[in-house]
Amino acid sequence: MPGSARLTAFLRGQLAGEDRTRLLAGDSGDLASLRLPLMVWAAIILILVVGTRHLFSSPFPLIGELAPIPGPGRMLGQFFSGWRGSGLGSESPAPPAFALLGFGGAALLGGVGLLQKILVLGMLPVGVLGAHRLARQLGSPRARLVAVVV
Repeated sequence: MPGSARLTAFLRGQLAGEDRTRLLAGDSGDLASLRLPLMVWAAIILILVVGTRHLFSSPFPLIGELAPIPGPGRMLGQFFSGWRGSGLGSESPAPPAFALLGFGGAALLGGVGLLQKILVLGMLPVGVLGAHRLARQLGSPRARLVAVVV
């Protein structure tokens, strides 16, 4: 092809042998190789912060299963009680989540709204990091970034 000989001659003249092999192998050995991952991670963080900014400053909307969590005293009372009030009521043990929510709300001094925000919004970065870790098997750093973005 015309022009490829000129490009090859240019690369031979401008790059030393070691630099040429590092360029062809894709290992630049400096901060330039980290530019793409840093840009992608910065974009992901920016999108998460901008996309959830209204959830940080206001209460969660009451949609579907996102009902407000009762106070820690009520959650612990339901856990230690032998009676379940759901449905028609029954004598059965309460789920351990009642104890975890009760103790978590008590640790936050009754701030169950903050506890709910931590539990819901905290899963977003956990999911992103989990996708990054799961994509380790792909081998390519760019494939890992694509998995994180998706």
